[in-house]
Amino acid sequence: MSESDNFAGKYRMIAELGRGGMAEVNLAIASGPMGVNKLVVIKQLRQNLADDPEFLTMFLDEARLASRLHHPNVVDTYEVVAEQGHYFIAMEYLDGQPLQRVVREFGKTGGLPIELMLRIISDALGGLHYAQELTDYDGAPLGVVHRDISPHNIFVTYEGQTKVVDFGIAKAMNSSSETRSGVIKGKISYMSPEQSRSEPLDRRSDLFAMGIILWEAVAGQRLWKGLADVTVLQRLMVNQPVPSPLDVNPEANPILSAICMKALAPLPADRFDTAADMQNEIENALIEMKKRATVRDVGRALAEKFAAERAEIRNIIDAQIKVQPSAENSRIARLTSLSQSQSLSQSQTSQNTPVSQQTGVERPSSTGQSSLRASLSLSTPAETTDLPARPAAKMGGRLVALVAGAALIGGISWAAVNRTSGPAVAAVPVAPANSGKIVLNLRASPPEARLFLDDTPLPSNPYAGSRARDASPHVLRIEAPGRVPKNRTVSFDGDVSLDIELEKAVLDAPAVDSARPEATTPDARPDPKRRGGSGARPAETTRPGATTAKPAETPAPAATPAKGKTPSVTLDNENPWGK
Repeated sequence: MSESDNFAGKYRMIAELGRGGMAEVNLAIASGPMGVNKLVVIKQLRQNLADDPEFLTMFLDEARLASRLHHPNVVDTYEVVAEQGHYFIAMEYLDGQPLQRVVREFGKTGGLPIELMLRIISDALGGLHYAQELTDYDGAPLGVVHRDISPHNIFVTYEGQTKVVDFGIAKAMNSSSETRSGVIKGKISYMSPEQSRSEPLDRRSDLFAMGIILWEAVAGQRLWKGLADVTVLQRLMVNQPVPSPLDVNPEANPILSAICMKALAPLPADRFDTAADMQNEIENALIEMKKRATVRDVGRALAEKFAAERAEIRNIIDAQIKVQPSAENSRIARLTSLSQSQSLSQSQTSQNTPVSQQTGVERPSSTGQSSLRASLSLSTPAETTDLPARPAAKMGGRLVALVAGAALIGGISWAAVNRTSGPAVAAVPVAPANSGKIVLNLRASPPEARLFLDDTPLPSNPYAGSRARDASPHVLRIEAPGRVPKNRTVSFDGDVSLDIELEKAVLDAPAVDSARPEATTPDARPDPKRRGGSGARPAETTRPGATTAKPAETPAPAATPAKGKTPSVTLDNENPWGK
């Protein structure tokens, strides 16, 4: 690593895409001979974790797997580098949007046509099948399971190419790291029943997640809309059947509904055997529906929708490329929101930062019941995908020129996002299983939201600290001007990690208790004149927090720039890859 923090080997950092408890993600330039420059995404293990065997093993497991993945529908990894105690991964830079933003932005103006959504889902299944079929050099199956499939980890470029990203918590049979007992990895709103019980997983767990994405497109709303995470987990753990899209939207396409229900079968044995099988069914449905959708059609729609933001981000990148590559004048830009009025909810695994969490939900006694930073746009934590409240073609998303694969392992998944308007949460270690302490990681959006625990104000948002372990219920209250306050009941019998977004207040609208289903608004009702579609905005998801070596007894202070280092500027505080 260069003496300047703006360099990593041959790569010069030009924009910060996100930070998580385990890694930092930057957009960088690899300069070659004769003035040739190549944009790449650099994911670097935090220096304070490089000497920790557990974190180093996790990072290297991810690097080994990522370096083996080479497919048109999977983000590409160029190289893995270990240099003077620094470890980083150089990945493909993608110019486009994560699916959750595509869905949300199009939802504001009528929705993404269902045939385009099906093309995206089908192509994502193609990339997923490739990863799941991967073998070792001797031909032995690696048994790869992504474990965090969601709209945040499906990326669509402005050329219409779909990429599966963020294999940060993916698992191969020969991986070195082990998941601790009782720890759930993944986003609860896209989790399979067996994953909710921390049982061994195979490829069919990922197909359940893909089934949820398809269900939400066909039904026109979020599958778990209005339900608290603890309620979702309880339903998953006992294999409670999922309703058919036709039960929610009578105008939903019956062929697509049947595909959804097979993918969402409570028992893995009743689902599709492979992602290719599910992909074939979707392709046949497109033919049956007499719908035609190509990669070019998808790209044309995205390029038109996000033209202004894309041009502005390009200007920022061009300006950074022109900077002379010296430690003295090199300055890392932070891709910040181009339009505050378009700010979305999150995510980041950051946005959605949900990667690993210990829940206080009691498991069934037996399993017999079945048993830039990468995105130049605007970087922020990953959030729960919000589907527009209208059927089929109505899916919206927010523009952010994202770089695929810039997700971080530390917050919840690569899609972890870094809210630029607030201080970063320092990585907080998970307390030992028999410890008298639990780790508390809390984050609320908007950044000015205030947190109250048992009516006592917490000193910061985000907040990281520890509490005495106990099984008593505690009430977390979140408030912000112009937003509907929310209450969450939590138990301190295990580590708690939450990423909550407050919805904008409507005149005379009562406060919403996140533990109860939210009242359905007119926009959230399916449009009987259309089939398929997007859904209503999702309830916030409990995001498992990043862990480190020791629990913090006091709130983590806001990060301050290292001496001599220029503070970064942000392009987008809604970038799911920066969490």
